[in-house]
Amino acid sequence: MTLQGKVRVALVRVALVGDAACGKTALAVKFTQNLFIDYYCPTESVEDFSSEIETRKGVCNLTVLDTSSNNEEMRILSYVYSNAVVLCFDLTRKETLKSVESKWLPELNRNCPGVPFIIAGCKRDEMCDGPQGCVCEEGTCCDLGEEELTALLLRTGASAYFDCSAVTDENVEAVFGVAAEIVKPKRKYNAKRLVASIKKKVSRL
Repeated sequence: MTLQGKVRVALVRVALVGDAACGKTALAVKFTQNLFIDYYCPTESVEDFSSEIETRKGVCNLTVLDTSSNNEEMRILSYVYSNAVVLCFDLTRKETLKSVESKWLPELNRNCPGVPFIIAGCKRDEMCDGPQGCVCEEGTCCDLGEEELTALLLRTGASAYFDCSAVTDENVEAVFGVAAEIVKPKRKYNAKRLVASIKKKVSRL
């Protein structure tokens, strides 16, 4: 989407992280190209997609980094360049939600502590009450109630949670809109104070 005549406020990079085949690439393509890819092609390293989104502060130029669940080296490198992270899981596979807390959140805390993140449950259309019909096997669906969602946010420290669908476009823009708005401003250093601090440390050597 191109938003003309709007104030441009930021360039934001958002990393998508999660188990294989949980819907990361479909989410990125739907947001940036308004297309749905109905086949699975595993991401080998990191794919980047770009688009614009209007936030409360103005138009944000947003780069989406679609990471591989298998290529740890490239995935960790993507954290360095990310201002926010979306931890994704598949709403039809409960084990992918468990991975958010057991695997992806610890990795996030190790490699970019303090970077804000949200949690996104993908493939909302395939859930038991989804518009496309249920594909869940019994007991595998992540049917989270309000209390469970509240507990999840409290445990993880996530800034927000969304169910979303690349098929129906449900909450796709909301995911990236919130991701763009939770970015913390970069710390501004006072040059004179920084130089003085360095000189002080050197003098003690």
